[in-house]
Amino acid sequence: MKFTLNIYEKKKIVKTYEAESYDLMFGTLEDFLKIVDEKMFAENVTNIDFAKFGLSMIKQCIGEVKPLLLDVFDGLTEDELRRTKTSELISVVYSIAKYSFAEINGIASKNV
Repeated sequence: MKFTLNIYEKKKIVKTYEAESYDLMFGTLEDFLKIVDEKMFAENVTNIDFAKFGLSMIKQCIGEVKPLLLDVFDGLTEDELRRTKTSELISVVYSIAKYSFAEINGIASKNV
């Protein structure tokens, strides 16, 4: 899965970071599990559900989001992270979580 994060100056994209995949660390997974409801990853998630997830994630997990994104996107700086759109951050973190849980589920299924 490809993750993309844009860096802005005013309203113009000045840089784009990309990552092909990401291995979620256990500590990060533990933090996500505290706030993520598995219903968020169902196929029928509405925009309202997604917005609630984003707000919950930001409020409860902001301390983990920054290091996560800095880890996912090689070379990303804290200053650049401050110049990203919140909507894109939420989307990227949601995609990383969804990807990671799918990977975990795949591993668990193989071991059963």
